[in-house]
Amino acid sequence: MKIKFLAMLLLCGVIITGCAKQEGNGDEIIENSKGTVIAAQGQEEEQVADKQATETQPDETTEENDYSIYNGVWTTDGISTDELIENGGTELSLTITNQNQVSGSLFSQQAVTGRIAEIDFSGEIKDGQLIYSFTDDGWNGKGTLNFVFTDDEIDLNVTDYVMSKDNLSGWGISGSYVFLEAKASKNTSQNNCSFYPEIIDYLEAHGRTDTSNTSEPLFNTDTEYYTSEDFADAPKSVIRIAKNEIYARHGYIFTDPDLNSYFTGMDWYTPSTYPEDFSVTVFNDYERANLELLNSL
Repeated sequence: MKIKFLAMLLLCGVIITGCAKQEGNGDEIIENSKGTVIAAQGQEEEQVADKQATETQPDETTEENDYSIYNGVWTTDGISTDELIENGGTELSLTITNQNQVSGSLFSQQAVTGRIAEIDFSGEIKDGQLIYSFTDDGWNGKGTLNFVFTDDEIDLNVTDYVMSKDNLSGWGISGSYVFLEAKASKNTSQNNCSFYPEIIDYLEAHGRTDTSNTSEPLFNTDTEYYTSEDFADAPKSVIRIAKNEIYARHGYIFTDPDLNSYFTGMDWYTPSTYPEDFSVTVFNDYERANLELLNSL
C-alpha cells in the first residue's frame, strides 16, 4: 500500500509540474504575441511618419519647357519651299518629341548655282538653346550649330566653322540665319482644295498638262466671249472656278476655304481686296457677259 501511495504521489507531482510548464509556455506565447503586435504597430507608425515627412517636403523639381510648337518647317524670311528651290535660301526642318528632344535637318541651296549643303542633327533643347557640333555639311565643312528659340523665330549662329581644303566652291553652311515659320507651298495649298483632283482630271482630258495650269487662269474670260457649249462637258467645280477666276484676276480675297486654297496655289493670283471692299465695277464687258453666262450654268 505504501508503495502504491508513493507512486501516486510521484505521478501527481509530475502532472502538476507539467501543467505549470504549460501555463508558463502559454504566458510566453501571449507575451511574444503582444510583443509582435506592438512591434508591428511601431513599424506602421514609422511608415506613416515617413510618408508624412515625404509629403511635407517641398517639391524641388521643375517641369521642362514644351518646345513642340517648333515642330515643322522654318525658312529664311519665312519663304515657302517652292520659293526656296526656285530662288535659293535655307530651310530648317524640326521634329520634336517629349517636349524638348529634337531631330532635324538643315538644308541650304545657293541661288545662282543651285549648290546644296545639308546637315542632319539631333539633341535636347535646354533653356531655349540647342548646340550641335557637325563634321560634314555636304562639303566636308565642320563647325557648331548654336540655335536659340524665341517666341516667333529661331536664330542660328554657326561658330568654329572650318572649310575643307578640297572645297573649291567656297559653299557650305556658315554664318548666321534667322528662321521664320515657312509659308505653305503652292502644291500644299492646292491639295487642301477638296475638288482640285476633279479640276486636274478635266484639264488632262483637254490636253492641258503643262505649267500653264498654275501660271495663268484656265479661261480667258477677260478677253473672250464664251457660250454654254464651251462648258458642255465641264463639271460644276470647273464652272465654279471659271466664274471665280473673274474675281480672282482683280485680287478678290476668298473666304471659302476651298476657293482660297485653290487660288492661293496659282502663280498668277495676288490677293489684295477683301469682299467688303470689292466692287464689280472693275469688270470689263467680257467679264460681265461671261459672269452672267456662268451664273446661269
